[in-house]
This record gives sequence, C-alpha cells and structure tokens, in this order.
Amino acid sequence: PAVWLLVPRRDAFQTAAGVAARSEPDEVEYSRRHVLRDRRFYAFLPTLLFPPFFLTGTFLNQNLIAESKGWTLAWIAWCFSAFGISRIFSIFGTGNLVDRFSAQAILRILLLPVLGGTVLLAYWSAPAAGMVFMALAGLSGGAAGVTSPALWAELYGQSHLGAIKSMVAMTTVFASAIAPPLFSYGLAAMSLRAFLLLLAGLALAAIGVAATGGRAVRGGA
Repeated sequence: PAVWLLVPRRDAFQTAAGVAARSEPDEVEYSRRHVLRDRRFYAFLPTLLFPPFFLTGTFLNQNLIAESKGWTLAWIAWCFSAFGISRIFSIFGTGNLVDRFSAQAILRILLLPVLGGTVLLAYWSAPAAGMVFMALAGLSGGAAGVTSPALWAELYGQSHLGAIKSMVAMTTVFASAIAPPLFSYGLAAMSLRAFLLLLAGLALAAIGVAATGGRAVRGGA
C-alpha cells in the first residue's frame, strides 16, 4: 500500500524514458541482444555466479562438512551467525567501494575472501575454521549482491537494465540449482580437502578470467 500512496502513477523516475533523459548525450545504451555479443559479459559472469553456486552447495551439504571435520551441527549453526554478520558489513562497505573505485574494479577482487576461506577450510580442522570460513564467505556473498546490478548499469547503461538483470538472475538460479547434486557427487567421489581445493581452483580461474578477459572490447552495438 505504501507504494501506491508514495509513488505517483506517472512518476518517470525509473522508466526507460526518464533514464534516457538523464543520460549523457554520448552514452550508448546496450540491449540484451548486444550484451550477449559482448565478451566481457562472459568474462565477468563466472565471478558473479560462483558465490550463489558455492554457498548453496556448501549450506545444503553442511552435515557432510561437519562430519568430515568432526564438528557438531550445532556449531555449524553458530557459524552461520558469522556469515550473516559479515555479509551485512560487506553489503554496506561494498556500496561505498563501488562508488569510489567502480564495480569492475571490485569484481576483480570479489572472490578473494571466499577463495582464502576455502583453502583455509581445506587444511584447518579446528572449530574456529568454520567460523572464519563463514565470515569470509559472507564477505564475498554480500559483495556480489551489491556489485552485480552496479556492474551491468556501469557497462551497458540503464535503459535495458531490467532485461539484462533478469537474464543474469536466470543464470544465477541455474547455478544455485545445480550446486546441490554436484556437491553431493563431488564429496562422495573425493575427500573434502580435495573437493575444496577443486572449488578454490574454480574461484581462482574465475578471478583470472575477470581480470584478463574483462578487458576485451565490447561486442558490436
């Protein structure tokens, strides 16, 4: 009800026409079709898909991680508090960093916390490792949620931002959906340490692709 009362029906503050009127004269607005032809989209996408994929798989297989480490599920539940707290701080902090340095700059370091936490969890079995791991994962998870919408607006303008974000949301849902079975099969086929190091390798590869492939020239407009 507050939306109906507070936002006028003909307010153009978020319409494409209103955005176009406020855009710079030489600013190019890219449609979803143009985005799909841009190599930078595919260079940046793995970094943004890794947190939902990794976190979904980890959370739904927390019992296997706890069993392998010798932790209780009650302790894992406490570790989720560290995840939530660090994610809150990450959301607020990342917004300021994006405004200061750009979303593209933040994207290239976005996975470093969860990468470090994954390697730490692979080699450290003390209960404190779970708390530190969750805190670091929360930093990357919160940063991804803030960086993603800012990145697409930064790269492709705002006129078609809704269509672009819906496409990214679809891929995010798919990444989250395939995580549980892949994690279950992976943890059954190899040790926890080996699987965590495999995930760390994937995160490192995503960082490398974002840092190098992200410099590619946009596709034709």
